[in-house]
Amino acid sequence: MLAFLRKHREILAYLIVGGMTTVIGFGTYFLVLLAARALGVREESAAYHAVRVVAQILQWILAVLFAYVANKKWVFRYEADVTKKQTAINFVSFVTSRLFSLGADSLVTFGTIWILLESGYVTREIRLILPISLSPDFWGKLLAAFVVVILNYILGKFVVFRKTQGKNT
Repeated sequence: MLAFLRKHREILAYLIVGGMTTVIGFGTYFLVLLAARALGVREESAAYHAVRVVAQILQWILAVLFAYVANKKWVFRYEADVTKKQTAINFVSFVTSRLFSLGADSLVTFGTIWILLESGYVTREIRLILPISLSPDFWGKLLAAFVVVILNYILGKFVVFRKTQGKNT
């Protein structure tokens, strides 16, 4: 078991950090939507669609800040940045890669929402520990999470935190 953990440490750490990042993102997104509904914004209104965009941007910012630190330190163990300039360049590279995945996230999320709304999908509620609304937003964010986790791993490993020969081993 220990050999398996050592061999797959990076991917396991990425899945844990990715899970934590997803919880931060989902939590932020759905708290913003919950706040909007509490303030009386109806789900079928144009204002609610605008709230979705605000929620998407806010969840992205918080998730990116957490993910940068966690991926750099615990997943990829990246220590090649020795100056503030190198760190800034690396952070900009990370943010740029995440902007790309934000596009994919938004496309999948809003595309799924649109498809479900157009098909007449009816939101259902289930009760686990807390009530969960199986809304178009839920399904859109869930599907997008799978796409984004894979995309971000590839971008993180091979673009942002790539290890060069003789460094960071």
